[in-house]
Amino acid sequence: MSEATTLALPVAHEIALHPHAHSHEATTAAAQSFAFAGQRWRSGLAQGASGTGLLGMGLFLLSQIGSTPALVTQLAILGAVCSVGGLALLTKSIGDLFGRLDIDETGIAVRPGLTGYAIAWSELDRWEVKLDSELHPETHSIRFWTSGSPCALFIPNNWLTHHDRAQIRRTLLGYAADKASHPSRAVGQ
Repeated sequence: MSEATTLALPVAHEIALHPHAHSHEATTAAAQSFAFAGQRWRSGLAQGASGTGLLGMGLFLLSQIGSTPALVTQLAILGAVCSVGGLALLTKSIGDLFGRLDIDETGIAVRPGLTGYAIAWSELDRWEVKLDSELHPETHSIRFWTSGSPCALFIPNNWLTHHDRAQIRRTLLGYAADKASHPSRAVGQ
């Protein structure tokens, strides 16, 4: 049985398949925090540098509008597009460098960034953590389904290490073992 298949099994099978995981950690939930920077720092630095360059270019072009009356419209459009693109890249880089997944007694939170979210335990319908290290880097390795939403919230495979994903799975089992996804329920999601 592959590791990816065992991830969505109920807690009873967790103990049978991973006896080393049956410890105080697996049965008692403790608040945990997992930073994305360990896996995402290169991307964060590259996006930060690109964003800074684009923002600088955009601001420079906007500052030149007064000295080139024939190109006012073109400079305004290009300067605005570069500035907005630079700000978007800088925002994304902040998420890569300072983003984290927090799991505690109130629920699950992914912060910071425009794609951040928070889920209270009462809103969580089910969750799934895939430990398979053979997954494509952009595959959704952690997914959360919430009440009233047809789409899952997710964290890509390349944002956290295999060890972090295993620890997240143990932590989620401690807080919401009854909401672990079964393979048959997750098909097509």
